[in-house]
Amino acid sequence: MSRCHYIYTEDGLKVFVPGCMGCAVHGPGKAYCTCRSSRKSDESKRNKELKKQLNETEKELDQAYRTIRKLVNKKRI
Repeated sequence: MSRCHYIYTEDGLKVFVPGCMGCAVHGPGKAYCTCRSSRKSDESKRNKELKKQLNETEKELDQAYRTIRKLVNKKRI
């Protein structure tokens, strides 16, 4: 199948042509579309955001571990 898209009739009417089962059943909409190319860019953006959040969280966790180690070492002395 091809990707979901719109075509225009000779009368100028906009007609939706589903390219995936999600849109064939539910109609047009990003929430239902399972076409690879349209979702791939959204997933790529989301993956980049998640990686950034993961890196930030890892940095915060490293800082917390360092703080805990300092506190534990002070109590031992």
